[in-house]
Amino acid sequence: SCISVYQSSSPTTNSLTMEGKLVKLQTIAQKDKSQAYTSLLLEALAQSNPTAVAQDVHTLVQVVLTQDHVGLVVGRQVLAELVKQLKEGAVKDNELRKQIIKDTLAVAQPRLVSYEEQVCLRLYEHMYRLSTSPVGQYLKISTR
Repeated sequence: SCISVYQSSSPTTNSLTMEGKLVKLQTIAQKDKSQAYTSLLLEALAQSNPTAVAQDVHTLVQVVLTQDHVGLVVGRQVLAELVKQLKEGAVKDNELRKQIIKDTLAVAQPRLVSYEEQVCLRLYEHMYRLSTSPVGQYLKISTR
């Protein structure tokens, strides 16, 4: 499978940093990138260490949304999967979910047109439901 690019039988492969795994994914065929990056996202979300989850998701989103070798279609698919996973409760801790959403929006905002307002709007909606943060207050006011 395309995921085997960064998952091998070597015991040191599992200890690769997110950056190391992302470097390995640069060389796979474009047709395999969506599945590979989505699998890496799911792996990052499944970690037990909240700090590692936040850092790895941020790093992955940064690469997926800003690096040309990933591609716009793959970026959209990974963002959509992140929204889906957050909605389905892949991250149980509300504060961690808020942090992931804020970080993702900060990365995606300059590219809002490219990554379709609908994906970002889903993140804003999810944030609104999670808190009464300034983002939530803004949305509450602007949707009246």
